Amino acid sequence: MVRMRITFLGGTDEIGASALLVETAGARILVDCGIRLGGRSPLPELDRAAGGLDAIVLTHGHLDHIGALPVLHRSLPHVPVYATPPTIALARVMLGDAAKIMAQEQEREEELPLYSAQTVASLLERMVPASPGVPERIGSDVSVTLFLSGHILGAAAAGIESPEGRILVSGDISWTDQLTVAGMGVPQFRPDTLVLESTYGDRLHADRGRQEEQLAAEISARIAQGGKVLIPAFAVGRAQEVLLILRRAMRLGRIPRFTTWVDGLVRPVCGLYTSFAAFLRPKLRELIEKVNDPFFGDVEEIKPVASPAQRKEILAGPPCAIIASSGMLSGGASVFYARALAGDPAALIAVTGYQDEESPGRQLLAAAEGQTASLTLQGTAFEVKCAVRKYQLSAHADASELVGLAARLKPADTVLVHGGGESRASLARQLSTEPVGRIHLPLAGQTLELEGRRRGQSVRTAPIGAGRPLCDNAGELADKAITLRGHRAAWQVAHLLRLWGEAGLAQEDAQKLLLDSGRFAADPRRPFSLKPLPAAGAPAAAPGTPAADPIDEVLARIGADAGLCRHSADRAQRALTLRFNFPARAHERFAADLDAILGPLGWTWTIHPAPNLEALLARAKKAVEDRGGAALKASAHMDRTEVVVRVAADLDPADAAAAREAFARDTAFALAIEVQPSYCLPKTARRADGRLEINAAFNAIDQAFAGAPHTPYKKSLAHGPDGGAIELAFISPAVAERYRDVLDALGHDTGWPIRAAAAPNQHRIKEIAATLAQEYGIAVRKNPSYFGAQRLLRLPVNDIVAPDKAAELTRRFEDATGFTLDLVKE
Repeated sequence: MVRMRITFLGGTDEIGASALLVETAGARILVDCGIRLGGRSPLPELDRAAGGLDAIVLTHGHLDHIGALPVLHRSLPHVPVYATPPTIALARVMLGDAAKIMAQEQEREEELPLYSAQTVASLLERMVPASPGVPERIGSDVSVTLFLSGHILGAAAAGIESPEGRILVSGDISWTDQLTVAGMGVPQFRPDTLVLESTYGDRLHADRGRQEEQLAAEISARIAQGGKVLIPAFAVGRAQEVLLILRRAMRLGRIPRFTTWVDGLVRPVCGLYTSFAAFLRPKLRELIEKVNDPFFGDVEEIKPVASPAQRKEILAGPPCAIIASSGMLSGGASVFYARALAGDPAALIAVTGYQDEESPGRQLLAAAEGQTASLTLQGTAFEVKCAVRKYQLSAHADASELVGLAARLKPADTVLVHGGGESRASLARQLSTEPVGRIHLPLAGQTLELEGRRRGQSVRTAPIGAGRPLCDNAGELADKAITLRGHRAAWQVAHLLRLWGEAGLAQEDAQKLLLDSGRFAADPRRPFSLKPLPAAGAPAAAPGTPAADPIDEVLARIGADAGLCRHSADRAQRALTLRFNFPARAHERFAADLDAILGPLGWTWTIHPAPNLEALLARAKKAVEDRGGAALKASAHMDRTEVVVRVAADLDPADAAAAREAFARDTAFALAIEVQPSYCLPKTARRADGRLEINAAFNAIDQAFAGAPHTPYKKSLAHGPDGGAIELAFISPAVAERYRDVLDALGHDTGWPIRAAAAPNQHRIKEIAATLAQEYGIAVRKNPSYFGAQRLLRLPVNDIVAPDKAAELTRRFEDATGFTLDLVKE
């Protein structure tokens, strides 16, 4: 039998220089081409690729998997490189930054760079975006399919298939959901050979939720004591997680708000995460729709460092947190801060990621454990007097998760890579009793020859589209999907496209099209995953068919206007969990119904006690505004079940009492109304350049818009070469333009250039449309379609709306949003 060959160029018994060569059916495919971050030669054994390649496939954008790629590209410039679109974007940033650093080191220390910016630019031209779940043909007999792996944005396992067999290269994987990306699911790909990472093959992770809470609490406590906190973090993945952990804790009132600076390569990478929202968790996608930038958009205390010159000011300034790359203190902005803070007994350095054995970060942990007294950074030793804490926020699967995945896939051969000696050995012992075939622990330079299993010809459902456009026939596709697998099964978008026979539609476009059809719902667990919905008015089940799903009955009883955010059902344990905007009131309203529906069937139910913070704050501001108040800012205090709304001027006592009563009735929370304190604005409030101090300028803006029909929902300082400007975010630029005279006058009075943000608040625009439709008694058929360039929102409704009612509703909508509302009967 013909054997597949796998040659390991690096990354076997180590973390770094990941690269392996697959030879099958006449094709030569290199998976990853990483750099070694410390110790031996930085490069994998690239001479093994000297015979030429048909393709290179990347699993993700960390340098230990892509850092040596430009070196190989110089020798093989015409080889295409396949990766997910986010991985290509990350490679542009990571490799560009590496080339820049090497050029600087050449000037400073006369070290020869591995590659130049020109080589990186040439390499990027050869990169080919590959959609998850969609096979890419390599030659005539080989295909490569990428499966999202949950490690970082765009990370994927690579499935290689040929007549000789199937190989799945895991890359780095995370089974657990993170705040940014969903954990990996079992790929719909049964491999003969599984090449599996083993980073944490010798341990089990601590509870992630508790680690996140501990991190936020200890950072907050250190700052309250007057110290500074440095969080060295990997620019891709870990930094974004830490930012969202702190943002969430501040927004929920679990910790006080404090200034958090973001420095180094973290800043541009945060922008990339926002750019590829379709690859993120649904909750984060919703946040992006609301505030555009989930990292810097709605918590004013989280700020990017504008330039290296600002770092000294930060160190000389008040207590704060600093998130900076690199995560191992091997270079970048984090080293600058660590040099200053390591010897400060009041400071804390919080370690949140993997530390290579020879990295300064590992040395810092050793110093904290008393094994050494100093930390060497860029050749200089520093005495460690600061506090050091380590938190387990790993983006790698632990031993039990790795064993579970391998056992589900049941390969004939399992090859363990990407792990230290004890890690691989421990994982091999745990796998030895599982159905994972032969277990291999290769070394760099070794070649394995493996046999694929004999397979019959695969049988697939013939495409049903017959050349017809999917946009007009999504309902037929949903019906077929339900027929094949039922209405509870989730489908990858790529598989739905294959079922229809649609080859020319991008996954993101297809996902939007199917969601807009009203016949598919997003799977809250994973990106590019949808569930088909039965058609409205579908006939009842015939006699003898299974009883109606009790979850469907519960959802129908609750209805669409009850503020249900999400639900999850554990069918094995017969347990249902519901999350409402205002859970206390939902419990009063639905407890009896839930008992009546679920109790006789042996189900239990729980209403999660935490309210939806965004809805709670919005309802508080609306309660004040409904009574004529000008709400400026709302903040929630969960410990005393209260929301505080700051207003520009006192409300009439009767109006304030009515607002409090309405809010308590809807939410079961108390409402406190406080007048925003005015800043004194003496001449000393002006800076040397004549501009007001920024807080005084913000206060002047609040006063200028007090009582106005529209107020900016966010004020921010946009840094720039000419001293920056104040940017005000209104519900839309069209609304902002109505206040052009006010903005010009504010610019004159404050000395600041004042501009309106360019992006509309899409979430708020849709929310206003839904509120108005409910007020006018109009039944909405499905979610509205948003057309930003045309300033148009299209709202599908069940019945034709009377012309006079439609005219009044659309006028009020345009007044509130600056957008046109199109009511469409479907």
